[in-house]
Amino acid sequence: MKIKRKLFATIAMVLCVGAFTGCAKQEAEEALEPELSASIAEGSEDILESLAGYDEEYVNVMIEQYEDDGNTNMVNSLDTWLNTRDEVGSFVQFDGNKPTSVELKDKQYLATVNAIFEKRPMEVTIVYDKKGMIANLEFSPVYTMGENMSRAAVHTLIGMGTVFIVLIFISLIISCFKYINAWEKKNAAAKAPASAPVPAPA
Repeated sequence: MKIKRKLFATIAMVLCVGAFTGCAKQEAEEALEPELSASIAEGSEDILESLAGYDEEYVNVMIEQYEDDGNTNMVNSLDTWLNTRDEVGSFVQFDGNKPTSVELKDKQYLATVNAIFEKRPMEVTIVYDKKGMIANLEFSPVYTMGENMSRAAVHTLIGMGTVFIVLIFISLIISCFKYINAWEKKNAAAKAPASAPVPAPA
């Protein structure tokens, strides 16, 4: 059963390979024909929708396969997805106001898919190598302005709090210098040889 699931996972993750056949000329031109762009976009949406429908056990099976293949990029990508899926919730639909875009950059195809999930929208970038194999997936949940402001405020407070704590610590160290100096003088006086008694005048 596991072997079949691994095989199906592999097939699902390379749905776009057929669309990339005969695209070597496109790499040199750093441009995409509309038909090719549409094929990559459609395949990328299928991949995201399939990935969103897999349960955690299934994704872990895929991770195991990529670990066996030594594909650390895909292992990290799928780990990121497992950590992100609870935050975004279940897949609802693709964002009609932001259609999937495809570009060719540094001999790699980048498909940006905007999707609406149960809890929040998310932008997913699927990176393909020149052979059409998935090289990486990037998941970017979309936050509201209020959420971004709140997160920024928390980060600011943490940063300022850290600075103040460090300054207080430095002030305490500086305030201890006078005690250290007094302790050194006391030790020096204790170690100094006793002066010889002054003889009485004849």
